[in-house]
Amino acid sequence: MLIEGTTVTVPGPKVGDRDIVLDLKDILVAESRQNEVAIVTLMKAPELLALFNEAWRNVDKYVKQLIAAQNTAEHQLDRRRAKLLLEIVEGVLKGAGLSSTKDTRDAVIALDDEYQVIQDRLDQITAAAEYLKGMLKSFENAFTSVKKIMGEDAFNMANRIGNSNLSHGKEPNNNPKPTTTTGYGKSRY
Repeated sequence: MLIEGTTVTVPGPKVGDRDIVLDLKDILVAESRQNEVAIVTLMKAPELLALFNEAWRNVDKYVKQLIAAQNTAEHQLDRRRAKLLLEIVEGVLKGAGLSSTKDTRDAVIALDDEYQVIQDRLDQITAAAEYLKGMLKSFENAFTSVKKIMGEDAFNMANRIGNSNLSHGKEPNNNPKPTTTTGYGKSRY
């Protein structure tokens, strides 16, 4: 995994595949704004919620892409291991005068250069996926924190006065009747 500026680059899952390049520019901007949760206001909260939600969606898309690549790399690794066990390991062990045990077979597999290349690809893809999964959790926490700080009803527009479509059919009283209080006469507006 190569992190360079705002991009993360990992090798493709198969030998000969193009590298997977993830552009994290917008995601890193959103990540840097997570400290604003500490000073969130009612006016700023909707924008932060939208920003964190969009960043979460983008990171989730990249994680799914990396998981697909990880699965492909695992299949490639399994195929190479099977080929080694069926075609190569016994010959190497006989040539070295060693008995065939699980440990000696695993040693021959561990020394195979092609197996190591595939394992390295898998490790880099897995590391990038785990890196981004941490970001997912971070955005989820930031989003939830803003909602909790602002309170459950902070964005419930149904309770707002003046919008009959959102106030359950109750029209606002635009002509309130003056109230009277004992001893002071009629109220003036």
